[in-house]
Amino acid sequence: MEQRKRKITDLAKVKKIELSILDYTVEFCEKNNLKYMLAYGTLLGAVRHKGFIPWDDDIDILMPREDYDKLQQLWVSDSRYKLLDCRQDKEYIYPFIKIIDTHTCLEERDVLEKIDLGIYIDIFPYDGVPEEKSKRKKFLKKCQVLEKMRMHSMMSIDKILCSDKKKNIGRRILWYALRKIGPARLSRKLEKVIAKSNVIDSKWKGCLCTRFPEREIMPSHVWEELIELEFEGKKYKVPLEYEQILRTNYGDYMQLPPEEERCLTHNFKAWEYL
Repeated sequence: MEQRKRKITDLAKVKKIELSILDYTVEFCEKNNLKYMLAYGTLLGAVRHKGFIPWDDDIDILMPREDYDKLQQLWVSDSRYKLLDCRQDKEYIYPFIKIIDTHTCLEERDVLEKIDLGIYIDIFPYDGVPEEKSKRKKFLKKCQVLEKMRMHSMMSIDKILCSDKKKNIGRRILWYALRKIGPARLSRKLEKVIAKSNVIDSKWKGCLCTRFPEREIMPSHVWEELIELEFEGKKYKVPLEYEQILRTNYGDYMQLPPEEERCLTHNFKAWEYL
């Protein structure tokens, strides 16, 4: 018998559920002495709004590779919160961890694959990269190409076609080839390339499973010392040098974007089980 469910239409409720996942994950990290920090729009929200960016709808955290791997190894999914990782689940299509609330289900509209998801938070690893500039640049390009292939493999074909009919011949061939490989296999490939190449004592570190890994790379000291900032009424860990991170990613990060750009970044539908 199919489980009954009710659609969630209130963004505030989605955020409340995400905060519960975050608190559960942070408690797990602290109990197991694992380092974590708020990242991306969540970090920006903590600095600029002391909470969610009003038009944002997700939570991101970063972990150093060693602790990221320990999280995956130590986590025991209970009746409510489940860890999804491409190294464990061959159907999972992302090269980073999601922690989902299993009392909910979620459908991402821009993704062709239909996988079992719930409302979630994202957890990204950061890794050391080669210190020699030419080697680092080559490695980051490889990561970027793999991530681009993964993203294209789960999009509908109309999203990669252009107005040039000749170019579209090649794009169609590439899309069909990528669809045959699939985003799950490409995620595992990208994760394996990144983890295998991790330079533990590198002077340069950052998250590599993103669209623009070169922008993510910063001096390793940026990630070392943490402080606490308020996010939705509670204190969470953030990098002491968060200003450098936010300037690199967002420029004048305290300046609000134009109103027409203040829109949700994800396109999904969510339900709660009754």
